[in-house]
Amino acid sequence: MVEGNSFKEIADQIFSSRQSVKKYLVRFGIPLRMEDRRITGSHVFGFKKRNRRAVPNSKEQEIINRIGSLKNKGFSYEKIAEILNVVGIGTKKKAIWYPKTVRQVLLR
Repeated sequence: MVEGNSFKEIADQIFSSRQSVKKYLVRFGIPLRMEDRRITGSHVFGFKKRNRRAVPNSKEQEIINRIGSLKNKGFSYEKIAEILNVVGIGTKKKAIWYPKTVRQVLLR
C-alpha cells in the first residue's frame, strides 16, 4: 500500500526514483499531496502560499487539469504552450508559457 507514503518511500518500495513515481502519478491523474509542504521560496503553480504552507489554488488546479487533458490527447508541450498563450492564460507570474514550463507543471 502506498497511500500516505512519501515519494521516497514509494520509490524505495518499487525500486524506482522519486521523479519516476511523480511522473506516473501525474500521468494517471493521481493527485499529488502538497498540503504539508512548507513554501519558503517562489510559489508553485497550482498552489498558493498561506502561513508558509502550500494550499491548492482552485483556478490554477483547473488549468493544470486542462493541460493534462491536452497532453493525454496527444498534444505536444510546444502546442500546449502555444494554446495557453493564445487564449491568454498566464503563468503564476503572468508571463508567457514555454514548453519547458508546461512540462514542469505537469511533473509536479
